[in-house]
Amino acid sequence: MTDLIATILPIYLSYKREIIPDMPSSALNRLRRIFRESFILFPALFFMLDMDFLRYAMSFIMLFVVLNSIYEVGYVYNDWVRIKYDEKPRIRQYIKDINPRLSIILRLTYTFLLSLYLFSPEYIYAVLLLLLAIVNHNHRTKKIQKAVTLPLMRVAKYMFIPIAMSGLNIEFIGACLFFCFRFL
Repeated sequence: MTDLIATILPIYLSYKREIIPDMPSSALNRLRRIFRESFILFPALFFMLDMDFLRYAMSFIMLFVVLNSIYEVGYVYNDWVRIKYDEKPRIRQYIKDINPRLSIILRLTYTFLLSLYLFSPEYIYAVLLLLLAIVNHNHRTKKIQKAVTLPLMRVAKYMFIPIAMSGLNIEFIGACLFFCFRFL
């Protein structure tokens, strides 16, 4: 049976995906893993940027939804399509519980609709960097290659919101990168 909530809602699929067999995983621990970047970046970016709080909070939330939607498309695509080409395939349980086509279409729709509001050169650079990292990782077939591309994909994920909100200020992006490596 299809899990409609996981198929439809962005971020819930990430919550569902965090269920790891043979590992104690409470709901609070799964939420903590999903939102850890936000808990650290939200206040840090607010104090570094010159924006009013309401505009900042709305932009941050929309960027967080876009980030997770793109990231989830990458996971679904990898676990649904690319898994056939992997050296040692491992099919995650959540892919059996969702409708992969509908899940991908809905997440791309969320991304497109929010992009209409968020559109800026910085946003485009952030999306392209994240997509490049995800595609690069998903098209690797050997486990050792995936081990090399995974950190690059994680850095692209951590830096998505700072790049999209920064005005492409290199000092700001560098500070965020240092901050992410220090605390995440």
